[in-house]
Amino acid sequence: MRLTVMGGAIIWLLFCFVGQEANADAANHDQSLKTVYTAYQDVIELAERERWAEAKDVLDSIERMLPAIDYEEEELTVQDIHVLLEAYEAAAASLASAQQAPENRMQGLLKFQLALDAVINENHPLFQRLAGPFQERLEGFVQSSSMNKEEAQAQFNELKNEFEVIRPALYLQHSETVRSRIDSLWVAVDRGMREGKEFHELPLQELVDELDQAFSNEEERRSIDPTLIGIMIFVSTVLVVSLSYAGWKKYKAERRRAKMSKSEDSYRQ
Repeated sequence: MRLTVMGGAIIWLLFCFVGQEANADAANHDQSLKTVYTAYQDVIELAERERWAEAKDVLDSIERMLPAIDYEEEELTVQDIHVLLEAYEAAAASLASAQQAPENRMQGLLKFQLALDAVINENHPLFQRLAGPFQERLEGFVQSSSMNKEEAQAQFNELKNEFEVIRPALYLQHSETVRSRIDSLWVAVDRGMREGKEFHELPLQELVDELDQAFSNEEERRSIDPTLIGIMIFVSTVLVVSLSYAGWKKYKAERRRAKMSKSEDSYRQ
């Protein structure tokens, strides 16, 4: 699933690049995520009144706006676009699924709303209002010792679903390194619970601590992508080696020519 979404993000990036080139002189070239967020409020308002078909029409129009956005100007990395696309797909799926309960459909829509807000309102994002209550429930779950395994699994699934709504927004304010650490801890806890392990055998406190640090924004938000750093180092190394080798060959050739010239002068004398 993760590879599928990443592949979708790459295809979307290519589509966005082509769209930007094709619409360079078009009226909608100056679209930004702020304009998308403003338009998306209509989707939320229509959904709250359960006018799902109209909300879907508005979301379809927003989808057509996305290729005109300058994502480089928005300071989004490839991983950021992947996260944003995942949140958008959750919103689209919520509107397409008439079988879901209205509250579940609204959760999918809220996921994209919070993700957009996290990009355009980095200093005071909306998801922080949900972070406190979520953290309290997670800490209460970690400290609980009276539940049987079935109750614990059910409550953990609820917490995981709750986190899933705010996860894209949180991740858009942090590096891929932080995202990977949090993902791996959720997976480790989930797998351990399904295997019937006791609470003290699970990395629950590590998960709580990692999320506390992420929600408190102690790490610099959206720091440079480690993948990009690796590429830059590789390219720089190749350039240095290539230039050094070319310089050395030129030096050797000049020395050879100088020796030949000297030999010819000696011969003539």
